[in-house]
Amino acid sequence: MKKVIATGMVLILMLFLLPSCGVSQADYDSVSSDLVAVQSQTQSLQGDLTVLEEDLTALRGDLTEEEERLAEALAYAEFLELVYAGFLDIPMYQAWLRVEVDQEFVIPLVSNPTTGYGWQVSYDETMLELVEQTYEPGLAAKQDVVGAGGTELFRFRVLVETGQTEITLVYKRAWEAPSPQDVTKVFTVNIVPTVIIVE
Repeated sequence: MKKVIATGMVLILMLFLLPSCGVSQADYDSVSSDLVAVQSQTQSLQGDLTVLEEDLTALRGDLTEEEERLAEALAYAEFLELVYAGFLDIPMYQAWLRVEVDQEFVIPLVSNPTTGYGWQVSYDETMLELVEQTYEPGLAAKQDVVGAGGTELFRFRVLVETGQTEITLVYKRAWEAPSPQDVTKVFTVNIVPTVIIVE
């Protein structure tokens, strides 16, 4: 656009200089015609610029709306995580687990490693094997929300045919000494014989 304006200024200058330099009427009319064309093109470009600026303003408005929707979705996800955490805190959740030998089961617990806290597990290694301990970020954490948590998953396998044992999980910082304020969950595992049905 600057190039077009510069060209228009040169043409205007020539328009004023040509008559005094003995330029023919045809050349003068040609320059005048070019000047009109450049002015028309300038106005057209200014109109296009106005339209583009309006489009940009509309896009910025849309972006603001989408950011507000994302913030609402993340807030709702945080709310669901809090509900889930509350659900895990009710006594009914600590029901007996009935499993068989070689069977695997998973205990999921809400966790937030960004705070330095995590679930410290203890169990009878002669009766159970901790196959895997993993962490699954929550929806908010996946959206890079600072301080958002997720779920720790403990996958166990049963090693004996019958018996009863407990899994104790304490939510604390690994480097800190145990405290009465630590959240503790105890899961009772009831191991039952494999049932074989003969038909």
